[in-house]
Amino acid sequence: MSICVCAKCKKPWKAPASPARCSHCGQVSFAIAIQISTANEWHNPEYRATAETRAKLSASAKKLWQGPEYRARQIATHTGKHPSPETKAKISVAGIRRWQKRGHTTGEPLVSSGN
Repeated sequence: MSICVCAKCKKPWKAPASPARCSHCGQVSFAIAIQISTANEWHNPEYRATAETRAKLSASAKKLWQGPEYRARQIATHTGKHPSPETKAKISVAGIRRWQKRGHTTGEPLVSSGN
C-alpha cells in the first residue's frame, strides 16, 4: 500500500496529482509516495496464520502448560495482579491515540471518567 506524504509538513494526504496543495499545511508541494508494510495488519488475509500454523502454535502452548514448572511460574506471575485504574486509563488513552494515528475518529470518548 502506498500513500502520499507532504514534502513540507510530512503529513499523509491524498493528492490527485503532483504538484498539488497539501490539505494540512496548504502549501503547494510535490507529493512523495512511500511504501507502507502491511505485514502486521491482522485484516490482511495474506498474512494470517494458516490452520496448520495455528494448530502447531496451539499444540506448542498446550505442551508448555503440561510442564509443572511453566504452569507454576505462569500462575505465580499472574495471581493477584490486576492493573490499577490509572494503568487501565493509560492503556486506553494509548489505544485511542494509536487508533487516531491510523486515521480513525471517534464521536465520543472511549474512556469513562467515573469508572
